[in-house]
Amino acid sequence: MYSQNNNDILIYDKTQHFIKLVKHYCGNCKDIVFCDEKEKVWELNFETIRTAYAIIEEKFDLPELVKISNNVEDLYIATNSIVMKNYLKKLENVKLFNKDKDKFKIMNEIFNKTVGFDIK
Repeated sequence: MYSQNNNDILIYDKTQHFIKLVKHYCGNCKDIVFCDEKEKVWELNFETIRTAYAIIEEKFDLPELVKISNNVEDLYIATNSIVMKNYLKKLENVKLFNKDKDKFKIMNEIFNKTVGFDIK
């Protein structure tokens, strides 16, 4: 289902806080797709996206979460919502990450473990 050429990373965050953090450290990276509105998820071309990071806080984001989960190989989610955490147990390709970590640790997780290049 997933091609070896799928290298883009999706950052989904309606609050835009996580998007701003990633843009600050790697805003010019062409391998990152930013999505901050629900409508955009349905318009995305998932053929090039292998990995997604999502900040999910509302149960209203479930349709978008399912859409992303069905179209990426690896999905990393940060949430404080108990409802969302319970739902995430049902999805196989989901890994939780802590959005409250030090910002350098988060960028290291994204770029060294997933993408495999160093931030300069």
